[in-house]
Parts: sequence; structure tokens; C-alpha cells
Amino acid sequence: MRTVAGGRGGSVPSAGEAEPVTSGLRVCVLETVSISTAGGTVAIGSLQQKVMLTLLVAYRSRGVSVDRIAEELWGEHRPRQWLASIRTLANSLRRVAGDKSFIYWTGRGYRLHRIGEAVVTDIEQMLGATDDARVALDEGRVDDAETAARFALACYGSGPWTTDCWYWGDLAADAYCLLGRALLEKESYLRCLLELSGAPEELEWHDGVGACLQLARQAVAASRLAG
Repeated sequence: MRTVAGGRGGSVPSAGEAEPVTSGLRVCVLETVSISTAGGTVAIGSLQQKVMLTLLVAYRSRGVSVDRIAEELWGEHRPRQWLASIRTLANSLRRVAGDKSFIYWTGRGYRLHRIGEAVVTDIEQMLGATDDARVALDEGRVDDAETAARFALACYGSGPWTTDCWYWGDLAADAYCLLGRALLEKESYLRCLLELSGAPEELEWHDGVGACLQLARQAVAASRLAG
């Protein structure tokens, strides 16, 4: 399997490959909230579990206080036994992961895992792949840049399941821009136009995406005139 340097998220598979992790835990909080282990993938259906897991992924190695978790879960209307409810949520997520160090108690709150390296997240993989694509473009490795950008976009899918409080859409916009630049370098103008035109509507504001689309339109129009 050909890979691109892994950046912060591990090695990036070649285009078309969908399994970036072969061991440990993988947590996804973008398109579908899920926990993957060696035994398979479990989609998280409980809204409160999804909220807590997404919050811990957003903070990653930093602990999140129980007050912050409660604020995200219930706002100003906490249930009477809210601390016990958070403990129950943490225990239920540990059972899904099959790992007692998952959703680790810090003494004041929780973090994703006692050992940060034991878990990889789709956010980290998207960020790492975007970084890889940028470096590959700077080094003239256009095919690698395209592969890495596509992997970042595969991690993003259709976007966050909830409001994008942490601006993960910005990462996706960067990845679309890098994909567009790679396709322009390869003179794949029509592909660039088609693929970037298919970006989610909320990413159209990105100046880099818009610039790539404009260059692709001009190149396609020029080729039609020449033909």
C-alpha cells in the first residue's frame, strides 16, 4: 500500500482506500459518531453520548471539567443527579470501547483517554492529511497532495453531525482548496471544476476554493474555444 507521510493523524492511504487504522481505538465525530475497535465499529446513537464524545474529541488531550460537560449537555437546566448522569455516560462509552482507560477521569473532569496515543480521531486524521497535502504541494509531489487531500475530505464526509462550534469546516475548505490546486497543477481542469463545484454549500465562502474554481472555469472555457 502506497502511503503519504502521516502528519498528526498517521499514514494516509492511497486514493480509494478507506481503512487508515489497523489497531487501537478510532473515534469519529464528524458525519457519523462512532467508536471503532479491533472487533468492529459501533455507531453511537444516544444524543448525550454523542455530545459528550464530540466535546472530548474537540478538547483532545486536555481535560474537560464536569461543569463544562454539563453545560454542553443540559445548559442551565441540569438534572438533580447530573454528576451521576455524567458518570453513567462515561461508563457506557467505556463499555462500547472495551477499554477502562477510555473517557478517563482526571479528578476534575474527563479526557478522551488516559494515554493520548491510544486513540486516533477523524479530526486528527483530517488535520494530518491536510498538512500532508500542503507539504506535498510545496515539494512538487502533486499526486501525493491529491491523495492526501482526498483522504482529508473522506474523513470530513458531509460534515459535522452537530453545529460546527470548532470550525472543522475550515479544515475541509482547506482540503478542497489543496485538492483544487493539485488538479490544476495536473491540468485536470474539468475534474477540478466538477469536484470543487460539489463542495458543501457552506464551504463556498473560502477564497482559495473560489480562486481554484475561477481558474478551472477559465481553463475549461479556453479549451472549448480552442477546440
